[in-house]
Amino acid sequence: MPRTLTYRGIVALISLALLAVAAACGGSEPEELTFDLTISDRGLDTDTVRVKHNDIVTLNFNADEGGSVHLHGYDIDDEASPGEAATIGFTADATGRFRITFHPAGASSGGHSEGGGHGTGQGSMSSMSHGPVESNVPIGVALTAEVEDGGGVNVHVMTEGWRWAPENVNGANADGEGHAHVYVDGEKIGRVYGPRYYLGRLEPGERHIRVALNANAHNDLLAGGEPVEAMTMATVPESSHMDSMDAALVEAQSPMSLEIMAHPEPDSGYNLQVIPTGFTFSGEDVGQAHVSGQGYALLSIDGEVYTRLYGPWLQLPTLAPGMHEIVVSFSTNDHRPYSWNGERVTAATTVHVEGQEEEGHGEGADGGQEHGEVTAVAEVEEVPLGVLEVLPR
Repeated sequence: MPRTLTYRGIVALISLALLAVAAACGGSEPEELTFDLTISDRGLDTDTVRVKHNDIVTLNFNADEGGSVHLHGYDIDDEASPGEAATIGFTADATGRFRITFHPAGASSGGHSEGGGHGTGQGSMSSMSHGPVESNVPIGVALTAEVEDGGGVNVHVMTEGWRWAPENVNGANADGEGHAHVYVDGEKIGRVYGPRYYLGRLEPGERHIRVALNANAHNDLLAGGEPVEAMTMATVPESSHMDSMDAALVEAQSPMSLEIMAHPEPDSGYNLQVIPTGFTFSGEDVGQAHVSGQGYALLSIDGEVYTRLYGPWLQLPTLAPGMHEIVVSFSTNDHRPYSWNGERVTAATTVHVEGQEEEGHGEGADGGQEHGEVTAVAEVEEVPLGVLEVLPR
């Protein structure tokens, strides 16, 4: 005979459910975390240390030789020696991936430098100069450039036999995958991580645009001994302007949010990754009628709109030494900001650029002005140990 739950039984079940929910939600609060790590033969016993935003973190490094442990991005270091651990303590207030390196005592080599950049160049390439390589598979590229009334240029990169692989940049080469480099009037502007790319801040007049495919390790790709590249011309009008963040909000029809992570480059600079929820990038429809849940993203650096994102990856521009606030927000096809529950759909993080800014140079990304020169940080050997990954909470 079926049993009927009593009132007390129902209350007990509800209480258990509430306790389970409370336990699940408890993980959203910042934690105090301690990691005891070992450096042996100049290697770390783990590749990645993972924490969450605003966790209070202590990293203890026990080493079999003397030297300094350096947490890049947070710019913290401490000395280690056999029997005496290096301790790095901090609050994880910046999300992204941050290098952990070891500088052995007394060792020296060619300079450990964080190279400076100029103009609209995208990050340091000082350690990324590699010769061209012949593609092992058939690949091809074509290019169009559509100029907006405001002066921005929407670039469409069409490929054959190709896979965009931003997640593998700086890694080992693989057949038929990689990224591209975009050039305007012969000057490299940045990397392209997908079929759609936005060029703003261009000088009025006839502009020559070229896109070349590159392997993961930044080798120029060849087909039959010739560069795999495409070129076109674009006429940029005088009335050039940047996007505005002041338009009226458009409420999304379903939950919409995003997370962003700034992944450090091996030498210097950052790759920005956008992780959307309830949103689809539609660079092909920019400037067209509004379709709920579709559009593009706006990147702001230190409070100023810098560029658009038509896909989830972008290499950040060369930035002056110091801390910089990175903000990404979603916009509709017809250039209005998205909101959910009345709040703009946005996410923010901070990045730290190491080095010393020379007197008289500006700060931040200005997309056309010379940035501060970055001096060598140290003339010591740097041994990569691993990565600290700070995840959004």
